[in-house]
Amino acid sequence: MDVATLYENEEERRQHRRAIESVARDVKRPIEEIQPLYETELASLRREARVKDFLSVLACRYVRLVLKQGRQWH
Repeated sequence: MDVATLYENEEERRQHRRAIESVARDVKRPIEEIQPLYETELASLRREARVKDFLSVLACRYVRLVLKQGRQWH
């Protein structure tokens, strides 16, 4: 899933952008580092999700976990 199809509309894109900025600020890392990790996880979650209201919360949680543990992401 590419970025053009990742977001259903501009409002959703802005919502996720704010989430990415929040994570970047919290973990003191550049947005450019957080965004690909976040969007990869978001795409993965979106494929399986029935309810999409909490995708940003779940994606943020995963990004923080990966960064905290120093793991590589998929």
